[in-house]
Amino acid sequence: MDAQVLVDFAGRYFPMGIALFLVVFAVTAATKAFGRSEKRATLPTGSDSLLTPSERSLFQALSALAKDRYHLLTKVNAADVLKTGYGAATLRAAGNPIKAAKAKFDFLLCDPKTLKPLVAIHLDDFGSTRDRMVDMALAASAIPLIRLKAAKTYTAETLSALLDAHLDDVTSEPAQAAA
Repeated sequence: MDAQVLVDFAGRYFPMGIALFLVVFAVTAATKAFGRSEKRATLPTGSDSLLTPSERSLFQALSALAKDRYHLLTKVNAADVLKTGYGAATLRAAGNPIKAAKAKFDFLLCDPKTLKPLVAIHLDDFGSTRDRMVDMALAASAIPLIRLKAAKTYTAETLSALLDAHLDDVTSEPAQAAA
């Protein structure tokens, strides 16, 4: 190619190339600038508590009752509790593994030494739904389930009576063996 042809080509198309580059650069910069402000607004933030106010109230009441007798766990994955035995088979046989994996117990009282699950507690609040699959799995595994209505406060007497009714059979055997 002749040098003059290159000079003519550059003289004719160079200003258009620069203009195109500047337009693309401006659009990209504007898109990123507006996109950043939206992303900042939607970033996840920390929660003040892992528990709702009703759950927190129940947790405090159960903690006072449990003391050294039981170990209290919260938001426990049902599949972890029912991973062996008839309960797990019932949970798997229900036909919805995704739903089974998402099922949780609000509270679980366990033996403090072995962490064997003794009783599951579900708080029936506004957003909760009764899950027959979990109910069947618990029944098959012989872990009792206590369902409580959401409330602002819980009395020690009511909770103690509920726990005693469900835990008498489970806790009487180890107490007799230790005696």
